Amino acid sequence: MWQRNFRLLWLGQAVNDLGSALTGLALPLVAAVTLRASTFEVGVLTALGTLGWMVVSLPAGAIVDRVPAKRLLMVCCDIGRLLVVLAIPALAAVGRLAIVHVWAAAALVSVLTVVFEIGYWSLVPAVMRREQLVGAHSKIAMTNGLGQVAGPAVAGAMVSALGSAVRVLLLDAGTFVVSILTLLAMRTPPIERARPRRAMVGEISEGIALPARRTVRARLGRAMAGEISEGVAFVWANPLLRRIVAFSSVYGLCDGMAAALLVLYLLRQLDASPAVVGLVSACGAVGGTVGAALAAPLSRRLGTARLLWLAPLACGAPALLIPAAWPGHGVWLVAAGVFVPSFGMVIFHVLQISYRQAICPAALQGRMNATVRWIIRSGRPPGAILGGLLGTGIGLRPTLLLAALGSWLSAVVLWRSDLRGLKDLPLTDHVGGAATLRSKDGARPDRPGGTGESSRRGAAALP
Repeated sequence: MWQRNFRLLWLGQAVNDLGSALTGLALPLVAAVTLRASTFEVGVLTALGTLGWMVVSLPAGAIVDRVPAKRLLMVCCDIGRLLVVLAIPALAAVGRLAIVHVWAAAALVSVLTVVFEIGYWSLVPAVMRREQLVGAHSKIAMTNGLGQVAGPAVAGAMVSALGSAVRVLLLDAGTFVVSILTLLAMRTPPIERARPRRAMVGEISEGIALPARRTVRARLGRAMAGEISEGVAFVWANPLLRRIVAFSSVYGLCDGMAAALLVLYLLRQLDASPAVVGLVSACGAVGGTVGAALAAPLSRRLGTARLLWLAPLACGAPALLIPAAWPGHGVWLVAAGVFVPSFGMVIFHVLQISYRQAICPAALQGRMNATVRWIIRSGRPPGAILGGLLGTGIGLRPTLLLAALGSWLSAVVLWRSDLRGLKDLPLTDHVGGAATLRSKDGARPDRPGGTGESSRRGAAALP
């Protein structure tokens, strides 16, 4: 049953990723080509597309942990996203489409995606054993990359063929339907619900210094705020998770700057066609797909701890090729500048999410995932706004140079840590024994969605 459930979950998300990639490129093209939006307006669109993680991720994590029927919650999110995406071509058909409608669609899809993804990442460790997580997330990241490859390429080609980016959004409807059907076909076991707030916080606070422990307990006023605090406390008590989110948040800020300007840079400074824009965007997804395919074998050879800091540090420098590009064949420098960093960051993503899911109790998965993603994703909206402002003020090319430098140098946070002295990421077994996160069979088995060990032990095993 576990493998069947994972295959259904994997299939639905793979098709969903394809639709998300279509929407992710189509909305900026609708703004830039159909509505002739300004640089700042496109920056606002990019910011709104990631705003949900900043606004609703923390309460969404508490809600996901409270709701036993996580799949039904995810189905409702899929239905909502389907209706929002279809509203754009409907408004265009009656001649009423404006930039504010595209902004609203991006914001609503972002909010619904937050709830869906937190539920999704909470389901994965419930249907897979702990020693299978690296392999499972490698597969998920690989199909995500394939969706990112096909989505921009198909979107760019269809815009060129059909003469309208709005029509591309119609393809997204079918992908949401497939996702709904696969979720309904799953037969998952009950997932442990959140325990009483006071008991959970008591366990978590044991791994925190006394002043921080008193601060955590003092802030538990309302039930929702208390449950959110449990996820924050779990992450804060873990030194490695703190470094992971510090690096990822700075990287997200810089990536938001670049994402806000890349389409405009290709269209207006490199004279690229929409089809070429789609192909260049697909190159980044190809890099991510290759990274996902190689994450497990590379981690077996180099070790999960070594690869966690080495991949983003070694693969970040080629982003400097993006602002060095010129019209014509120079556009392929942009392709290389998105391919190699995507390769490294997907490897990093596979390892860090496998690590944090392996050390976290099942009843806390939603809030832990929400906390980490809130910190990481909160940098993207201000990054996109900053990118739009700097792009208007100093130009697209200098802003992209600043973004590339910032994203590369942020990996120093991981490099200057105890990870350099380790081969594999340290864990603590649910039965109390020491363990390490490896990407091969042979680790001590744990039941799917295991719930035994407290965060205090998980924190104590860290560097």
